[in-house]
Amino acid sequence: MKKIKLLLLLGFFVSVVILVGVSCGRKDDTYRIELVTYIQNSYTQSFEESLREGLGAAGLVDGRDYKLRIRSAQGDMITLTSLVDAAENNRANLLILFQAQTLYAAIDRAPSVNKMFTLLQDPFVLGAGQTDAEHLPRLTGMYLVPPFEELIGMIAECRPSIYTLGTIYDPGNPDSVSKKDELIRIAATHQMQVKTVPYTSANEITTATDALMAERPQGVIHLQDPAQDMTFPVLYQNASRAKIPLFSVVYNMEKIGATIACSTDRREIGLKFADMVVRVIRGEDPSMIPFENDRDLKKRIGYNRTVATDIKLTLPVSVVKP
Repeated sequence: MKKIKLLLLLGFFVSVVILVGVSCGRKDDTYRIELVTYIQNSYTQSFEESLREGLGAAGLVDGRDYKLRIRSAQGDMITLTSLVDAAENNRANLLILFQAQTLYAAIDRAPSVNKMFTLLQDPFVLGAGQTDAEHLPRLTGMYLVPPFEELIGMIAECRPSIYTLGTIYDPGNPDSVSKKDELIRIAATHQMQVKTVPYTSANEITTATDALMAERPQGVIHLQDPAQDMTFPVLYQNASRAKIPLFSVVYNMEKIGATIACSTDRREIGLKFADMVVRVIRGEDPSMIPFENDRDLKKRIGYNRTVATDIKLTLPVSVVKP
């Protein structure tokens, strides 16, 4: 009897070892998503929320249908490359890239991983492709088109007239340089000049803004880039002191001081990007999905009457609707 009990006990332990071994060796088929941001800001937070909302609306459950890991480089390029390398080495099923620097790094360092980008404005200058339909393999995404035409048109209607604008930009970010150049080109069609000053780090934003204000622009443009939440307060403080208007292409900035802000609703474009992610999770090849953008989405125009009154600027009737 003791021998039988011993054999049964031994058999039990062998079974446990086998089951544990099988379990440990079993491949985890849950779809693995690595989301990497360069700098966290109000837009990255909003797009993370929209992504989860969109995946949930499609019936996809985190932990069951996919595993989402979100990490930020906190503005450090060395950290960013290590995060991209980790996604490549860990064989992530999908690498989601927020902001231009992450796309640039991933194109170079993660060629074998499926990639999707957003929260940048010019994927082509970053080497992502030639057109929306002709782009790198294993890559797709959605880029933002700043509504310069609409905003400059409204600025042209303000009184007193504005002929000189100013902005600061990041010369180390091709995305920022591209949009700075586009702003200059569009402003010129309205007989406006744009004075520009570069900054190369967050520590230089205040110095760059001081240099810009020394040029005495009649108005300031706040651009969209990874540092937008840091550049706005500094620009606003200086514009308020000089009694000149601050305009923005970033969502909701009129609520914290922009005289006029013109942008796409960030939740709307975030959900549109989430729909693209769902398609890839369900098996579509990103190589075959054209890039998309928010050019044709309705623009939200916000204005701050209190600021306009304080600086004695008359807003256009097209903006201040009854």
